[in-house]
Amino acid sequence: PIQGAKSPLALMVQTARGSVYRKIHEYGQSEESLLEAWAAREALWSIDVNVAVDSAIQLSVLYRETARGKKAVEVLDAISNSKVFASDFERTCQVRHVRALVQLDRGNFNRPRLALQKLLDEATGAHRDKNNRELMWVRVTLADVLRQHDDCDEALMLFSDLVEKRPKPDAEMPRSPSSLDDEPEPHHQLIVAEKALRLIKQAEFDKAAVLLEENNLQWSRERDFYILQGGPITDTSTLEAPKIYDDLE
Repeated sequence: PIQGAKSPLALMVQTARGSVYRKIHEYGQSEESLLEAWAAREALWSIDVNVAVDSAIQLSVLYRETARGKKAVEVLDAISNSKVFASDFERTCQVRHVRALVQLDRGNFNRPRLALQKLLDEATGAHRDKNNRELMWVRVTLADVLRQHDDCDEALMLFSDLVEKRPKPDAEMPRSPSSLDDEPEPHHQLIVAEKALRLIKQAEFDKAAVLLEENNLQWSRERDFYILQGGPITDTSTLEAPKIYDDLE
């Protein structure tokens, strides 16, 4: 009431409220809040501003979670030409993740699997610095899907390069060229990395920290979990796992 219904701060709160309503399964209230915020932001700034994109992604997540996959895709299509995506890889990841989930809900496998794997490939090797919070949850989605198709080994490999051994308190001697740095990660380390990541996804931060410490491990890059500035950016850690809908719209 103080700021006015169409002020940027009021719209920020309204979008956050819509996200909270979704998480507590008050879907009608969530849709009302998110639709109003998206319409107002699009009118104020157009879809070429990240906060307007955030409102749309929030809405698409709601539609997907309420078995309205077609509407979820329609919303994402409406922002597909936004200039935001040209320079914002994480929001690009969010959109592709939601699209893949809709396809998985419809019983498709190969196309969404390849789409998610391509995202991960774009942030590995020389491009490891492009890894982000969304891609952490993409790993979980893809691992669940692969295991449903009995590909457990490939699923576990998705969690490589996320954790590393804790440095010793004392300075170490320089390692010789025969170092085994290029060797594959130990099987147990991959298991711990996946367990810790799933704990983070469930907001069990203390348990994740204890698990890593017990195994003398730490996150390779904590900034992978940083939350971007946004309107607010969509919290996709709470996305439900793929499930087949018989009557998906």
